[in-house]
Amino acid sequence: MAGSNVHTAVVYHSPCNDGYATYRVFNKVMPGVTGVPVRAGAPCEEITIPVGTSIVWVVDTNLSEDMVQAWRAQGVKFINWLDHHKGNVPKDGAWPSSVATEVRRCEPDGPSAVIMACKELHLEPGPFRCLISEYDTHQFEHYTKEQCQAVYLYLRGAADSLWALCEAMCHEELYELIGRCIGEFHVFKRQATAIPVVMVRWLGELAVVARVDDWMLVNPFVDRARVVAPDAAYVLTYSDKAGGVRRWSVRSGSQPTGNCHTKCAELGGGGHAEAAGFQTSHEQAAGLTDL
Repeated sequence: MAGSNVHTAVVYHSPCNDGYATYRVFNKVMPGVTGVPVRAGAPCEEITIPVGTSIVWVVDTNLSEDMVQAWRAQGVKFINWLDHHKGNVPKDGAWPSSVATEVRRCEPDGPSAVIMACKELHLEPGPFRCLISEYDTHQFEHYTKEQCQAVYLYLRGAADSLWALCEAMCHEELYELIGRCIGEFHVFKRQATAIPVVMVRWLGELAVVARVDDWMLVNPFVDRARVVAPDAAYVLTYSDKAGGVRRWSVRSGSQPTGNCHTKCAELGGGGHAEAAGFQTSHEQAAGLTDL
């Protein structure tokens, strides 16, 4: 399949650097593929693939039975699922055999979706994609958490030209970029100290909750909340979007005792064990936590 973009769509998790980086891997090997960004846990009706699509890759996000059926009805011939969120992969027998046999799954065998895609498409990941992977999975082998956070935040919403520049960097060039990003990251850490740390009870467990409208402040706030409120099992942040939607990010507390993916799945979302998300309306959010 390498080198071909015959009516291929890549459905990827957004906003997420790992999801976007994975889409870029496909576009590098198969120039011209159609990228379809989706939120974590998005239902079938929210996802639109172009008419005439023959091949769909679902990367770094969930795939459901109704998606398979809808895309088959639309004429899609091949569906490939590449996801490292083990909680998203249904157990054997969970789907009807008629649907399960139509999906080619790439089992979670890599540290992140972008590394799995590089293996699948025989592309050398390079230092930058390894950094994206380490932060997304919280497996810090070559870089520290703060270094990964700084670059990760720097790239959220960045232009394609900047991504291409980073993807081509050698180790020395990447470390130079990290040095510049760290200074900006410390500014956000100072700003995050102004956000109140409020303890609540969420789905039966102690949690910190805060409104954080600037996503650049989410990670610095979570780090601070884990120190200020060590008894909290989760740290929740939210922001209000258009159409009355409230988007929630859930991170594990300083001593992870639960599973963020499992909790968010109860509310129609999903993600990692230590970081996940979901969304509600303002009305639904009103009874979500107890002070």
